[in-house]
Amino acid sequence: MKVFLPAAFLFLFFNCALFAGVDKSKVYVVANKNNSDSLKLAEYYCGARGIDRKNIIFVSVKNASGISRHEYERDIAEPVIKELIGRKAVSAFAAGEDRLNSRKIYVFNSHDVDFIVLCKLPYKVMSKNSAGMHFDGASVDSELAATFLPMKSLAGPCANPLYGNYSSVDGHKTFGVLRVARLDGDTFETAKRSIDSALVAEKKGLRGRAYIDKSKKFKLGDKWLDVAASILRGLHYDISVDERPALFDYTQRMDAPAFYFGWYWPVPKFYFAENSLKMADGAIALHLFSFSAQQLWSKGWTLRLLQCGAAQAFGNVYEPYLSGTHNIGAIMAGYARGLCAGEVAYASISVLSWQSVVVGDPLYEPFKVDLKSQLEAIGRGEVDELSQYVVLREMNRMLAEGLKVPDTVGFAEKYVGSMPDEAILLRLILDCRQDPGKAEKYSGLLLSRDIYSSAGLCGIAFELARFLESESKFEEALGVYSKLADSKALSEPGKRAVVAKALALSAKHKISMPENLVVLRRIFAEKDAALAAKKKK
Repeated sequence: MKVFLPAAFLFLFFNCALFAGVDKSKVYVVANKNNSDSLKLAEYYCGARGIDRKNIIFVSVKNASGISRHEYERDIAEPVIKELIGRKAVSAFAAGEDRLNSRKIYVFNSHDVDFIVLCKLPYKVMSKNSAGMHFDGASVDSELAATFLPMKSLAGPCANPLYGNYSSVDGHKTFGVLRVARLDGDTFETAKRSIDSALVAEKKGLRGRAYIDKSKKFKLGDKWLDVAASILRGLHYDISVDERPALFDYTQRMDAPAFYFGWYWPVPKFYFAENSLKMADGAIALHLFSFSAQQLWSKGWTLRLLQCGAAQAFGNVYEPYLSGTHNIGAIMAGYARGLCAGEVAYASISVLSWQSVVVGDPLYEPFKVDLKSQLEAIGRGEVDELSQYVVLREMNRMLAEGLKVPDTVGFAEKYVGSMPDEAILLRLILDCRQDPGKAEKYSGLLLSRDIYSSAGLCGIAFELARFLESESKFEEALGVYSKLADSKALSEPGKRAVVAKALALSAKHKISMPENLVVLRRIFAEKDAALAAKKKK
């Protein structure tokens, strides 16, 4: 990731009304006749959102992740714009062609399009050169969004007039920006899951925790993350912030991520490499990496976040340079103001005709159900595995209102045993450190829970082991590590982390490790020795 443009962002909190609701009659869905998943996805999305199927625009483009500039113009841009003009959703006319760039030139008057949703279409316009900021490759989405914007050249980005705009309902129409979103993934099921995830959150509320993973790579990126963390705290979400250059690892929590914003690693690692990690319904996720969506149909961060259940995931198809990516602080500012996902996507990026993709339903409204309503649902007995995070969020709200920890502990205690409560119990353990009797009671209850069956819960188990060790309960801590070592939710890298923590505890306090940990340690040592011998050859 490189930096371009001024490395400063003046974050403006406008006093303004929220955006009006999107008119579904002005949402157009684009499907590729040559891709059965694309056709099926367009049908499913229209049904899920109540969009008239007459709003599906069919194109015929080759079934490939990347297409040439000529193919993009001929097979996607031109037929989509022509169809929108024919439907009187766009007022513009072709005034020739830039033959050097194979780009149709339009005289633009106005448009009445809220969103264009691409369903598993090619996502890269391939480049003729690779000269830094003069690069002429782009994402299909960003290129289509900028169709009517003035550009002297296709080499490099153009300014996004919607950046930082949280107030104008029809600003995109005034400036001629076509707000393009994408439903995509490696399979139909992955893309469908992102739609369904958003719908569940709109019904039950966006429940879970927030995770901010700083990098110390560039100050600008960490500044964005700090802004996002501040806003999330203001919304009372339970939050973990990793200040280290390294990523969140196995020894830290990653249960029920409703928000994940982090950087900077080329491939999904630690919990995000575990098949059993499940993000919260409606999760919003971004891992800042230059090529996070370069292989959206096969691997990379953007795809992995979708596979884990994210409703909205951001990415880049080629090197965007840092300031050409989505501003994470601006993303959270938009959501905090009540914008929908598609509005947030365009208010949070400074450039178009560039490298970004935003995958997920643009109509998604994560804060449609407020905290009070979520608590009322619990009061009616409507509980599931994410309900406990509503309790945690209310505890944080109570503290922000000036109540004391004993008040929040008393509030949370009412819910122990009445719902999945692993996260509540961990919070009670940590909040009751000054009351050894209560801390021991809740650690005993947490030890009785199944905190080993999924990757997210394993993070709670690591936290519990750390607490037990701090209380000199070394045998109990080793017992937690022993069960983690047997967990089917962790792959070999996770179990190596377990063995390392158990070995350090055993050596420090001179106590024996359980047999299963001893066996695992030996297996890993033999593997490492064999690999080292192979490298020497």
